[in-house]
Amino acid sequence: MLFDLPLAELRVYKPDREEPADFDAFWAGTLADARKHELAPVFEPFDAGLATIDVWDVTFAGFGGQPIKGWFLAPHDPAASPFARDGWLPCVVEYIGYGGGRGRPIDWLLPPSAGYAHLVMDTAAREHLALGTRPISSRRRDRPAPGLHDARVLDPATYYYRRS
Repeated sequence: MLFDLPLAELRVYKPDREEPADFDAFWAGTLADARKHELAPVFEPFDAGLATIDVWDVTFAGFGGQPIKGWFLAPHDPAASPFARDGWLPCVVEYIGYGGGRGRPIDWLLPPSAGYAHLVMDTAAREHLALGTRPISSRRRDRPAPGLHDARVLDPATYYYRRS
């Protein structure tokens, strides 16, 4: 890999930042709101027809308590993984952004095939596009049409990923 700076400098590098005056207050409020909701994780076994990988359909409470979906995939025999330590596997967490979706479990076989657990987050609740189902959260009627999420990008209170 190529980097602009030597490793020793990268470890201590702190870029110049221009944060809005309300940056800390925004995040303090956002995190306080998040703590008001139980995470309430649910891992439902999902039969994906895979012999060497187990799959779970994951749901938990995200922003505002709204459900977030994901897939959790792991080798069927975690003890056989060269990465297993005391019954635990390292986990690759992958966030799918705007315009994407978690798709189907068969789309995410590389990490579990290599011996890792893999949590694929459907960050924006767009799994309905790939699975042909209805969205799990209702959208506000004044939300811009799909593809126009950037109309609210300058207002952190109404930005697309806040799901407001």
